[in-house]
Amino acid sequence: MEIIKKNIVSVICGVVALAAIAVAFTMLPGRAAQLQQQLDARRTTYESMHQLLTKPRQLPSVNPDDPSAQQALPQFPSAKIIEAGTAITKQVTDESNDIVKAAVEMNRHDLLYPGSLPAPNNPQAISFRNAYLMSLPLPTAGGVKKSRFAQELNAGMPPTPEDLQKRVADLTAELKKKIFINAQGQPTNEQQVQQELTEKSALIPKQMSEETAATKRVYVNPETFEIYPQIAAAPGAPDPIHIYYAQLSYWIQQDVVNAVNDANANSKSIKDSPVKHLVSIRAHTGGVPNFIAIPGQANSDPDGALTANKAVSPTGRVCNGLYDVFHFTVNVDVEAAKVGEFLRALGNRRFITPLSADVKAVDNAVELSHGHAYGEKPMLNLTIECEVLYLRKWNAPLMPQAIKTALGIPSETGTPAPAAAPAQPAASAQ
Repeated sequence: MEIIKKNIVSVICGVVALAAIAVAFTMLPGRAAQLQQQLDARRTTYESMHQLLTKPRQLPSVNPDDPSAQQALPQFPSAKIIEAGTAITKQVTDESNDIVKAAVEMNRHDLLYPGSLPAPNNPQAISFRNAYLMSLPLPTAGGVKKSRFAQELNAGMPPTPEDLQKRVADLTAELKKKIFINAQGQPTNEQQVQQELTEKSALIPKQMSEETAATKRVYVNPETFEIYPQIAAAPGAPDPIHIYYAQLSYWIQQDVVNAVNDANANSKSIKDSPVKHLVSIRAHTGGVPNFIAIPGQANSDPDGALTANKAVSPTGRVCNGLYDVFHFTVNVDVEAAKVGEFLRALGNRRFITPLSADVKAVDNAVELSHGHAYGEKPMLNLTIECEVLYLRKWNAPLMPQAIKTALGIPSETGTPAPAAAPAQPAASAQ
């Protein structure tokens, strides 16, 4: 005990040392682990901040011709820079929406009779049929000469036998007035008048052909335009599906007529016109335009990426949530030097793309024997396979429900209609 008293300081120091050793083995490892966690967290924060500060940044893409092209942002995106970028992005979005709106208005087509689609009542359906037959009358009702398209084109035709007979009859009636009757009641110059009638009658076919070539801008023929048969034959109110297909066929022909008018805009006669004869416009199935569609794509998102299908056409376009695709054929006689002008006219302000063309030389002398006075310039006959796009934004609201169902277009409630898996081309819902 005395020894402890004398060495109390040493004993205390030893106890403290033992306590320190105990603390080092029990408390310090936990504290060290905690400190290490804090250090790791701070290191992660630092690395995140450093990456945020140093990573490359790009300005918003605002070039519609090259959406992938973006310029580097040379500084950290401060609040002011972010605000400016947001404004630019909004501007591009607004401009894109304006472009879409302008495209829809450019592409929009009017109904021949208001209210005739998508679900007309009987009077509206009958009024459509009447308006359709007034615009494209049957041959028994005057045919192509009285059609709206022929009038819009200022189109003419070679004289028919009936036209020639009428002109000869008119000439005969006019020349009979020249016959003099003597006091005995006998004609004194009947032989001379008959000779004049014979000579002038022989010139009538050429004269009438020259009159047409000088006063009209393009030739048409009785088969130039296509009449949708179910409308022409409908005894009463036609079915909405027939109305839709007839209207669609009419729109396609209207687009071609407008293109011919644009190509011939500066001409006053057929001899001046680049397009001299609109031979025919045909859908691929006898007047029933078919949707170029494949199952699973017709009802896609209008803003989604489009997948080209080159098995369908050179463009690979098929119906989708943005537009519907239709193919048709145009046959025309065009001045050889103006072929490119006409092809451009087809797509000018119209969503028409020529896909292919079969080109043949035209013998002007042979055509002249058929009553087509083309003049002396070289001519070509073009059979052009085309496609036209009609935007869903305006077209889908006019579709009868059966057609929407066939294409899988979502109903008004937003639920997709049960798709009938339209073929390629789509089977019409008739």
